[in-house]
Amino acid sequence: MKQAFIYDAIRTPRGKAKSDGGLTDLTPFELLKALYDALEQRTHLDKNQVEDVVLGCVTQVGEQGGNIAKASLLFAGWPDEVPGLTVNRYCSSGIDAINIAAMKVMTGQAQCTIAGGIEMMSRVPMLSDKATLFSDSVQALRHRMLMMGSGADLIASLFGMSRQQVDGVAFNSQQRAAHARDQGWFTSIIPVFNPVKGIMVSADECIREETSMDELAALEPYFADIGALGVDALQRQEHPQLESINHVHTAGNSPAMADAASLI
Repeated sequence: MKQAFIYDAIRTPRGKAKSDGGLTDLTPFELLKALYDALEQRTHLDKNQVEDVVLGCVTQVGEQGGNIAKASLLFAGWPDEVPGLTVNRYCSSGIDAINIAAMKVMTGQAQCTIAGGIEMMSRVPMLSDKATLFSDSVQALRHRMLMMGSGADLIASLFGMSRQQVDGVAFNSQQRAAHARDQGWFTSIIPVFNPVKGIMVSADECIREETSMDELAALEPYFADIGALGVDALQRQEHPQLESINHVHTAGNSPAMADAASLI
């Protein structure tokens, strides 16, 4: 089996998925074009040699629908012959896109591939694809396909994780991200210009180094209400050793909603 080598890895800053976020005025096509252009300039890439582009994207609807891997290539002015594939494995979509692109090289199906991911949560909100698996409560309960936050609370309950421990992980994560930023370690970031706001976005907007353990502790558990509607009962039915579900996840110790894209 052949080896696959990574020649470059770039990403946009992670913009806040809010109306005042630095990237929200750009379309997903425009965000990806900034990366396609940068990748070509940085690597002196011959676009005609690219045999596949594989992107991960969870909410493939509206501006992110219609196979955004291929559609964004056309928008960016790439040759019509360059194919594109969009994959969805929820939060690991980008990782699996990279795996697929690497496997194509390793198995001899291709010599040059690009992989990455795109998600603009401010413009294409989570669950806006109205998938039956989530929008139909009967189907969701039947297949035990519940929200990730409920699953996180279940895991915390099974492994005896306390609220303080979970908040501690979140606090340390914010501090480490701020340290990495301040040390200049995020060299893969490609600054993106927002012509609507007239700003150059060059740094992650979702790092909150000012947060404290006290502030995190003051936040209410986010998934307790969903649990009270029947999710807790279903989880306890599947795991009878649990007397209750310990709801430890909040808006402060959960992943931030962001606008961002990446390419390898």
